[in-house]
Amino acid sequence: MALLTPMMLAACSLSSGADDDLLVFAAASLTDAMGEIAAAYQAETGVAVAISYGPSQALAQQIASGANPDIYIAAGISPMTFLQDEGHVAVGGQVHLLTNTIVVAVPQEAPNISALRQLAASDLKRIAMPDPAIAPAGDYARQSLQSLDLWDALQPRLVYGNDVRAALAYVQTGSADAAFVYRTDAKIAPNLRALDIVPADSYPAVIYPAAVVRATDDEDKAQAFLDFLQTQAAAQVFRKHGFTPLPAN
Repeated sequence: MALLTPMMLAACSLSSGADDDLLVFAAASLTDAMGEIAAAYQAETGVAVAISYGPSQALAQQIASGANPDIYIAAGISPMTFLQDEGHVAVGGQVHLLTNTIVVAVPQEAPNISALRQLAASDLKRIAMPDPAIAPAGDYARQSLQSLDLWDALQPRLVYGNDVRAALAYVQTGSADAAFVYRTDAKIAPNLRALDIVPADSYPAVIYPAAVVRATDDEDKAQAFLDFLQTQAAAQVFRKHGFTPLPAN
């Protein structure tokens, strides 16, 4: 959290420094898709969108502590519910934008593993995952392992990253042999492959909610970008990056 604070403060300064800028706090797994969508939105409207990425719960805590982005997009329902309960979500409430799934990313040359129980019995020494306390992806992975009675067996081998990108980097740099990440993150990682071995019924559905933050300086402008995120143009970008857009709600 201490490491994230300077990044968030810098982002907030960026928002207040330009009248036409919007500031979005977004889950780290959205990095590539949101960067492309923000560029398209600026080209279409002239409104610049600055995006600060990080673990969803940590971003929510930043907002609760006084940070004032215009829009918040989480990689799970819980961080958004926390903000809504604390009164930080604008009157319009949240929309459910996307879904995703959890996979295990491994190097291309890694032995094939067809089930999570095989992962627990394998010779893999270090298995990365986002920290369940601050990143929904880690919480989903934890719930899956607990439901399959594998959590205790894997505990000695688990290493935590701040978010999915950090967990993925452990494998990319050889610091871990595998990582629990979103399918969308594994898709973009060179020289890694995704093992689809995490049963979908072993963890809650991965929902990405988005909302205008009550403290925004321009609710209409923020709502306009939130509306854009629900258009077919944005959906096409999300699909390209592996996400499944949800119907407007």
